[in-house]
Amino acid sequence: QEMMTMDKVEVENRKLAREHDMSILDVERIRRKFDSYDEDGSGAISRDEFDQILKDLIKGSGDLPKTRVDRFWREIDADHSGFIEFEEFLIWMKTCGPNSR
Repeated sequence: QEMMTMDKVEVENRKLAREHDMSILDVERIRRKFDSYDEDGSGAISRDEFDQILKDLIKGSGDLPKTRVDRFWREIDADHSGFIEFEEFLIWMKTCGPNSR
């Protein structure tokens, strides 16, 4: 019955939290971050939007070399679709993000 009152995003957040051994609060926090970078609301992050994420994460430490940005992009875009879907972003933030364990 709980599932009937949750919207699609809440159901997905709970599913991903279970699959990736994360708290729902962490998944929701990362979802908000993802949505803030998904400027066009497409549900996926483009390469330009990803470049902005990296600039924000390394603020004050200069620009990253293009080769490193390209490597990060290849790592995060696991399905090679040319866009980053939320689950790819979640995994990347969990393992490589500023608060990774």
